[in-house]
Amino acid sequence: MMDDDEVIAVADPHVAEEARCSLKRCLQQVQQQHPLVHCLTNEVVTNVTANALLACGASPLMVVDRDECRALAALANGMLINIGTFSASRADAMRQAIEVRHASNLPWVLDPVAVGALAPRTEWVLSVVARCPPSIVRGNASEVIALAGGKGGRGTDSTVQPCHALPAARQLLAQGVKAVAISGETDLIVTADGVLAVQHGHALLTRITGAGCMLGALMAAVAGLKDVDAGEAALVATLWFTLAAERAAVSAQGPGALMAGLLDALYALAAESTILSSLRVGRVFAAEASSMIPQRRVCDPRPPIAMTIAGTDPTGGAGLQADLSTFRALKVFGASAITAVVAQNTLGVNDVVPLAPAMIKAQIEAVFEDLDVDALKIGMLGQADIVMAVAECLLEQGDGRPPFDIVLDPVMVSTSGHALLMADAECLLWERLVPLASLITPNLAEAEALLGRDIPPTPEGLESAALELHDRGARQVLVKGGHMEGRLALDVFVNEQGDVHRLSLPRVNTPNTHGTGCVLSSAITALRAQGHDWLEAITLARRFLQEALQAGQSERFTLGHGPCLIHLPRLLKP
Repeated sequence: MMDDDEVIAVADPHVAEEARCSLKRCLQQVQQQHPLVHCLTNEVVTNVTANALLACGASPLMVVDRDECRALAALANGMLINIGTFSASRADAMRQAIEVRHASNLPWVLDPVAVGALAPRTEWVLSVVARCPPSIVRGNASEVIALAGGKGGRGTDSTVQPCHALPAARQLLAQGVKAVAISGETDLIVTADGVLAVQHGHALLTRITGAGCMLGALMAAVAGLKDVDAGEAALVATLWFTLAAERAAVSAQGPGALMAGLLDALYALAAESTILSSLRVGRVFAAEASSMIPQRRVCDPRPPIAMTIAGTDPTGGAGLQADLSTFRALKVFGASAITAVVAQNTLGVNDVVPLAPAMIKAQIEAVFEDLDVDALKIGMLGQADIVMAVAECLLEQGDGRPPFDIVLDPVMVSTSGHALLMADAECLLWERLVPLASLITPNLAEAEALLGRDIPPTPEGLESAALELHDRGARQVLVKGGHMEGRLALDVFVNEQGDVHRLSLPRVNTPNTHGTGCVLSSAITALRAQGHDWLEAITLARRFLQEALQAGQSERFTLGHGPCLIHLPRLLKP
């Protein structure tokens, strides 16, 4: 067994891009080829496994009769053997099917559920693997260790981290297995070419039955495609499934909703023509082989990191406090730098004390020195010298442009009418920060201030303003129409190419709207840190805000407009 510190994952953009291309190609091939997948699987999850395969575009057959298994094993494109509900009769049918696949050199996936914990299944599966090695083994760390002859876990639960199973995985490769997929908080894909780490998914997957079973079936489907090897199939299926889980978790209220949402997300990903531009995939090395490479531990992987530069809110409903709450809700580590101490509540702003620019720079530099920031949000700045200080810090982080996404929320005026950005700072905001920003997120009033004109509170007015801001130099623009009247809450997004997207959701009738702009922009930042593309990050962030508004819709405990982030959607609670 290896210690945690003996295994490291190294971020590799080339590996991530190759993974993205593989995922896109295999998604298309599954839709075109509709691989036939024979599933000899856990009786508890037969229905959900079949539904997951159908959602992805594959064709499942759940045949368990011994004679039919032999015939089908020769015809199917892929096969899953899942020993979750093990019995003597089922073991016989599995053995018949495995022998046919092995004799014909056809791919099959083994999910060794609870091997090592129960003697009969352990003895059976060890004998089968010794004679007929599977193409892919998919299991948790304890199951992989037990499959290589070590000590198993507690039932279906692993008692060790995925990195501890790497020696066992390499032993299985030596026995003829082509790829080993070790599931955990960080998934590891082990092949003769090395080890890849995948850092996607959601903790709520541990609260449903059949997540691993669905993943194993999806691996069998991808392995059954033409010209796809076992390692690529394991990686693609893991990415497909874990990305779908992340998407489903954003709007789910708990395990039940996650299950339904997971099927929808698998289906949606299968139909999409574009795949996330940033995937969290890296190579894994032994520490002694890579002492010169920036290192990240696999068993305690660095989470996505987002940073906010903003003013405070002592009530916690807006500003820096709301940003950090949002980061945590979306499972992103949050760092911060305070620009101003603001005495405010839900009734209004009483006083603002800006910090010295030198102190603001010192905070930002301290964060950049120690943390690898993935995405940054800029909120309230207040005055010109602070705008200059922040811009200088950012320019020092890259060759003309910082190496991370920047969401600029141009906080200018509080809801109560208090000026939060001085007039002389507005020009500097345009000159120094807008060119550095990946996205600006003004509301209707802020867009009017930036453009120096009135904007009609209509969809056409928002679109015209977003396009004009884009034409004036903003790379991407999200003009928020939350303060407009109407049944729908409309925002307009213009991307870097100038494409216009009108985004609408049912308006939530609630007085608890304090901090909505802060929460939305920080949610976009968090989702970008996780690797979502811009349109997806904005769409999911808007849904997150809507969920938050709905969750606290009836609460009344402040004298003014209450905070929007009173109750987190259940799945997002720490």
